[in-house]
Amino acid sequence: MSAPVRYIDRTRDYYIGQGYDKPYEWAHHTDVPFTPLTKPLSESRVAIVSTSDIAMKKPDGSRDRDNEFSVGNVYSLPFDTPVDLLYSRQEHYDQHATTLEDVNAYYPVSRLQELVERGRIGELAPRHHGV
Repeated sequence: MSAPVRYIDRTRDYYIGQGYDKPYEWAHHTDVPFTPLTKPLSESRVAIVSTSDIAMKKPDGSRDRDNEFSVGNVYSLPFDTPVDLLYSRQEHYDQHATTLEDVNAYYPVSRLQELVERGRIGELAPRHHGV
């Protein structure tokens, strides 16, 4: 497994490299609307809500080129859709840290299924969603 991407450091360095007078300041909120889980994660149902633009290949394995560059899609996929049928229509990802062939880098459904199998998560929701 590769080292995690240090986005805060990368963003700070990017802004400094662009010549900004002061470093990028991350938003900080002292009052955050957060509700803790009322039961263990091992008893909970988990779903993915993603901003990744995921699409499903056609039955013949080809990609839907008619909608290749659409923006603003809202989608819902069955959790058991085979990962080899999924792909991203957009190339907005960290090209130094992963590839689009690694669907779990931007849509970690296989990793979540592994956590279910190990008992860390109770179950996966029937559908995962994207915006």
